[in-house]
This record gives sequence, structure tokens and C-alpha cells, in this order.
Amino acid sequence: MLTMKQFIVKSAILFLFLGAVCGAIFWFWFKSHFSIFIPLFFIYFFIINIIVFKLSSRLNDQTNAKFYRSFSLITFLKFFLSSIVFAVVIALNKQHIIPLVIVFFCLYVVSLIFEVRELNSYMSKITKK
Repeated sequence: MLTMKQFIVKSAILFLFLGAVCGAIFWFWFKSHFSIFIPLFFIYFFIINIIVFKLSSRLNDQTNAKFYRSFSLITFLKFFLSSIVFAVVIALNKQHIIPLVIVFFCLYVVSLIFEVRELNSYMSKITKK
């Protein structure tokens, strides 16, 4: 069974790997486009993923309709909060907009796919019991 600790470890490995790849890309090819907000995006999505997984995994005793409605609400709130964070970051750092957009969008998509895949795995193991 996928526990919270296992999810945190998997999530940490994923974000450390993505951070290393992103760091290498900026170090070797785009040094002048690096922004201090890029590493903060990784921390932000790491924390948000843990919160979303924890909230979603607590919904496992609900009916399917309630679970999907609650999960959709949690995902919408994640999107809304991420949009606010992104707007603030763009307002604070207008000189590196394109790298910020690319990194933020890629992290959002990878984060969403990862959390849905892991939650699906967790829920399927719960229902098999």
C-alpha cells in the first residue's frame, strides 16, 4: 500500500531529478535566463503535491461520485492557487517571463500527472481489499 511516506519519497525523487535536469539546462545553455523563482517553483509543487495527495487519500471512504467531485474541487483549488502564485511571480520578475512560463507549465503538468497516477494506484489498492 502506498503510504504518505512512500509518496513523499517518490515525489522528492521526482522533483530532485527534474530540478537537476532543469539546473543543468540553465547552467550549460541559458545562464542569463535563470531566475531565483525557478527553484522556488520546485519547492512549491513538491509541497502542493503532498497536500493534494493527503487530502485526496482521505476521501477514499466516500462514494465514487463524492470522491470525484471532491477531487475535482481540490484540483481546481490547486489550479487557482497556482495561477495566483504564477501571476505574483511574473509581476515580480518581468525580465525572465519566458523561462518562468516554460518551467512553471512543465512542472504543473508533470505534477498533475504524477499525483493522479499515484492517487489512482493508491485508490485501486484500497478498493482491492
